[in-house]
Amino acid sequence: MRTGIETTLDLGWELLAALPEAQLTRIDNKYQKYHPAIKERKSNMAIKDNIKPTRSELIELKKRSSLARRAQALKMKRDGSSLSFCDTEKAKDVRAEVEKQFAIARRNFQSRSLWKVL
Repeated sequence: MRTGIETTLDLGWELLAALPEAQLTRIDNKYQKYHPAIKERKSNMAIKDNIKPTRSELIELKKRSSLARRAQALKMKRDGSSLSFCDTEKAKDVRAEVEKQFAIARRNFQSRSLWKVL
């Protein structure tokens, strides 16, 4: 459970994170370790430190990387197909409106042609 002061400090760091690190000159160095960008860099380093340099680990990492790329490609395909479906629905609506206007114009033209004959 988080206390009020921890929540307040987290909110403060979120606001300060919007500024470039170079502009945070008035913050003492011992407190800069709490900056979100610095914390993230350290956590990424910790993840990299946990990887064992073995052939089986390399194969496993390649499999996970390949799976992540395929998942991303499938997500992009899904998004594209949903967009094309939306475009198809819009096209159907536009076509129906054009056909309706065309039918009105044809009726008007035919009624005017009848008047010219008479």
